[in-house]
Amino acid sequence: MMNFQARSTLVSLVVVLLGSHSVFAADETDSEAAAEPERSCFNTDRIRNFDGLSDNFLYIEVKSTEMYLLSLRNPCFGLRSAQVIAFKDTLSKVCSDDSFVDIVIRDVSRPMSCRIENIERVESKAEAQAVAADREAAKQAEKE
Repeated sequence: MMNFQARSTLVSLVVVLLGSHSVFAADETDSEAAAEPERSCFNTDRIRNFDGLSDNFLYIEVKSTEMYLLSLRNPCFGLRSAQVIAFKDTLSKVCSDDSFVDIVIRDVSRPMSCRIENIERVESKAEAQAVAADREAAKQAEKE
């Protein structure tokens, strides 16, 4: 099993290798934006940890107070065992309204690309796990 420091270094290295540039800006909200869903963004160069919660959900920790749940458009097989992730077609900043950002994962064997459908900020990994589990259960109930 890869330790935290090695995983963090690999994530950063892969992001750099995919041509990322260190660019990010603070989000400003105004009264018009309040009516729309909250825009969630994070800087891929600052990812500290990640965990594939299922084939459909990825938990990202940017810093101890900044965590996100990423929902994927289609199942991303191998996400739970991914050792390295990277973001494709981005300038280091990924936001919830970016419709063409892919996650590239590498599990034991091969790289795979998966499209992000939604990004939302969460308060903890436990919250991300609960939200993911609830959505998986709802999706399963729809099938039955």
